[in-house]
Amino acid sequence: MTTVDHLTDARDAVLAVIEKNAWKGSDPFDGLLTPLARPFIPARQGRISGTNGAAGLARLAIIQAVKRSWIDLRPWLGIPQQENAMSWAVGTIGAAEAVRRGDSAAMSALRFRVSRVLALQASESGLWGYPFPWQARAFYVGAGDPNLVISAIALRALADVLSAAAGTAFPVKDAPERVLLFDESLKTDIRIAYRKALDGLFRDFTKPEFPYFSYVADKSVLVHNANFFGVEAVLNARSIGVDVTKAERALALEALSTSLRAQQTSGRWTYGDLPHHQWSDCFHTAYNLVSLIRIRRCLLAAGPECEKVAEAVGVAIQRGSKYYLAHAFTEDWRCRYYDNETWPLETHSIAAALVCLSDLARSGYLE
Repeated sequence: MTTVDHLTDARDAVLAVIEKNAWKGSDPFDGLLTPLARPFIPARQGRISGTNGAAGLARLAIIQAVKRSWIDLRPWLGIPQQENAMSWAVGTIGAAEAVRRGDSAAMSALRFRVSRVLALQASESGLWGYPFPWQARAFYVGAGDPNLVISAIALRALADVLSAAAGTAFPVKDAPERVLLFDESLKTDIRIAYRKALDGLFRDFTKPEFPYFSYVADKSVLVHNANFFGVEAVLNARSIGVDVTKAERALALEALSTSLRAQQTSGRWTYGDLPHHQWSDCFHTAYNLVSLIRIRRCLLAAGPECEKVAEAVGVAIQRGSKYYLAHAFTEDWRCRYYDNETWPLETHSIAAALVCLSDLARSGYLE
């Protein structure tokens, strides 16, 4: 059995479990869904700065206890499985890739998954959020509040769907003609949803006083993978027929420059620029590289005026990939969590490595 066969079997096994559970599952940070946390949940929805005193510390403690426990505490704590827009977005990206590779069997899956991504878009904000409240050191976020990372991944999924659908048609048994993946009305709906989400990104995650997409709405928090995701969403719009203004494009390029400058000469990025964000883990580095590969592709397609920026991005990918390959794996190719520590062995590191290595190889950054 080849490595590809092993990967295919693993994919099919995971999908079988996901579909058995109707695409509902758990998240490392869903601990506040336990009824025991209700006394500590703010009465109003929305973001709150800081830990908010004893209640905030209690929220942090509950999340970390559930996240770090050696056994799954969720059944005992009454934490339900949730439908998460992130799962649908990632599943949509995978189905779009299968369609691009000529897998006609993936057509129905792609149609259904993108319909769920669109259905979970918030009608008011135009964005996506997590279906649970969560507490970080510096802020609290209510369930469903707009989230930059999940919104940008949802936009990546929508863009991949439109790219896969462009000119794609498959022969269908007993049908005299080839059948298009999507009709024009659905493509229009996707573009409208994409533009509405861009409006939300600029409204909630950018401010004149800071040159980047903030990790947290209405605050100034620079997290490099989130910033790159925001840049990617803007620069990718033109390729799928979604208009952006010159001012929006200029802001995205300035945000790109902010995180490119933050890369160390070794190729390393810290998680962010706050004092408690000076660590580096391997799966967020992989996120950076995957997003930069997509950003560079958009810049090259934009023409001569973006060649210098595309060149700078290419240099960042080269330096970042060398650092990633030198620090992300043990000698026997286990995926490390941090750049200086192997444990914990964790799903994100493995999945991100598979995507990152594939994209690096296809883009010519791996020999």
